[in-house]
Amino acid sequence: MSTPSPAEPPRSPARDRLWGAARLIVTAGILAGLIYKLSPGEIANTVGDARPWALVAAALLMAPVQLLVLAKWRWLTRSRGIRISALELARVYFQANVLTTVLPTAIGGDVFRIYRVARQSGSGVADVTMTVVFERATGYGALASLGLIGAAFHFGGMAIGAAVGIAIAVLAITATLIAARVPFQRLPFLDQLRRVVRDRAELRLLVSMTLFSLVIQAMFISCAALIGVAFRVDVSWQYWAFAVAVVAAVTLVPISLGGLGVRESGFAALLSRQNAPATAGASVGFALGLLVALVSVAVLAALEGAALAQRLRVRSSTALVNAGEPAAARDG
Repeated sequence: MSTPSPAEPPRSPARDRLWGAARLIVTAGILAGLIYKLSPGEIANTVGDARPWALVAAALLMAPVQLLVLAKWRWLTRSRGIRISALELARVYFQANVLTTVLPTAIGGDVFRIYRVARQSGSGVADVTMTVVFERATGYGALASLGLIGAAFHFGGMAIGAAVGIAIAVLAITATLIAARVPFQRLPFLDQLRRVVRDRAELRLLVSMTLFSLVIQAMFISCAALIGVAFRVDVSWQYWAFAVAVVAAVTLVPISLGGLGVRESGFAALLSRQNAPATAGASVGFALGLLVALVSVAVLAALEGAALAQRLRVRSSTALVNAGEPAAARDG
């Protein structure tokens, strides 16, 4: 049974509003500087020359990427005994995705996920938090690994890339063996990890989640690459892996709303090093963030539509039953 967490000191609404206003100002400043540097005319030309088929392909790939992340989280919640329907979990996940576009980092959406699932399922906050932490940790770990391997292949060639890939695998196995034997009483998360790797079932789950995450992140990188094709950016898949990993790490810093401006600037800087126009890089960053939001809104709309249709069917069935009761009483 989970022990209640100590009460947190009340947060100052004035400080929250000030911090939110500061992020809004920073976001507007970054975007204004980016637009000024790139010029609206160049941005319009880049968008106008985009290949629609590649954007459609990226959207069609982004949908299964998001559904696979949801399936991964569902797998983790069930393994932790958290009782919540797949429909409700999907609603929470995609609502968090949409909220992430206006919150300072992806962590804001994760806090929403933890709060809603804990409230709807009646599970302990610590249990729900661990599912989100493991989902995020395996995802970012897989993306970082692919980014490192991609950078090694792109900048160092086949031999260096293969060596880095083997080194990452050896490091992961070594870290797992160390974590299984060393106690971390002063670091609760690492102590929880030690218990996970010492339990065979939990270890199998962790390995499965990591491999699953590698597939998901490879698909996500491919989405970015397809958007790059749409904006006529000609770089290798390995460099896309490197660029997406770097930008994902940078957008974790809570300096703008939803990473807006930071993501576009990051892609513009990284892709311009490969002789791609900065406007194309910025367009890739904006389109990638927008695509996640649009797919999430579309799935939410489908879920709400299905729920509404179900309620109407139930209401219609109830009305038919109620209409038939007087007739049954007269016949009786």
